[in-house]
Order: sequence, then structure tokens, then C-alpha cells
Amino acid sequence: MKKKGMKALTIMLAGMGVFCILAGRPAYGLETEAAAVDMADDASAQSGSLMKTTEDVDVKAEPDAGAETLWTYEKDVPVFAARETGEGWYLVIYQDEEGYVPKASLCPLEMNVEELDEEMEETQQEAKFVVESVEKYREDARRSKIWIGVIVLLAAGIFVIGIIAGIRSGKAEKS
Repeated sequence: MKKKGMKALTIMLAGMGVFCILAGRPAYGLETEAAAVDMADDASAQSGSLMKTTEDVDVKAEPDAGAETLWTYEKDVPVFAARETGEGWYLVIYQDEEGYVPKASLCPLEMNVEELDEEMEETQQEAKFVVESVEKYREDARRSKIWIGVIVLLAAGIFVIGIIAGIRSGKAEKS
């Protein structure tokens, strides 16, 4: 299975990881505090960082080239590297799944803040448009219900007036 990264999502996830580390809580896939302590005690451990793939790379279950492939990253995909192992591999995390990638397959991700700001602005505009569309749809549905009620009342009124007129004309003919 191929996994592609999205800049904003990756940055958000990395920020959450940094927050977890600063708050002293286990981050991404480190379900126990002991795992977080083990990671902190590892001399080669680094706090999580954003990297990008330099080639199509298989994510392995263990830091071993012969280990089972869990998923594949395409070239130039942002990756959250939780830490570097002592064996030349990075522990990577994606949607609560952990795997290992060779150190040579990742490089630091250079972030263009202006581009990210533009992407966030576009996302906010799209979200605003969706909210406005939903609100307009709800307002239109409410108006439709009101007009249906008005039409039903008018039709009932015309029907009642027709019955009353028929009864009066019947009484007028009898007299």
C-alpha cells in the first residue's frame, strides 16, 4: 500500500508529537510511559523531526532490510521520524503505525512557511465556503417548508370556500 503525505497534516502531527514530548506524555505509538522513558534513555534518540524521503522506500517492521514491509513511501513524501536507532534506521510513525526506514532514505524537510501559510489560507477559505453553503442549504430548506405550509393552507382555504359557496348556492336554490 502506498502512503502519500500532506504538508499541513504532517506539520500538525509533528507539532502534536513535540507537544506530547514537552508535556512528558508518550507520543505516537508509545502506548506506555516506560516506552517513552526507554526512548529518552537511548543515547541515539532524537525528539521527533520532519524528514522527507529521498527515494521510494519500504517501511519495515524491524530495523532490518530483510524484515516484513509494512507500507511504502513514495519519493519526496514528508515523514515524521520519531527517533533514530543505533543501527542506522529511523523509527517512523504514520496514523498510529510504527515502522523503520533506512537512514539513507530520509533527509531533513525544508519547510517553506509562506507556502504553508498559503495552503492554510486556501483550506480556511474552502472550509468557510462549505459552511456558508450548508447554512444556505438549511435556510433554503426552512423557507421551502414555510412555503409548502402556506400553499397547503391556501389550497385548504380555497377548498373550504368552495364547499361553503356550494352549500350556500344549494340553500339559495331550495328557497
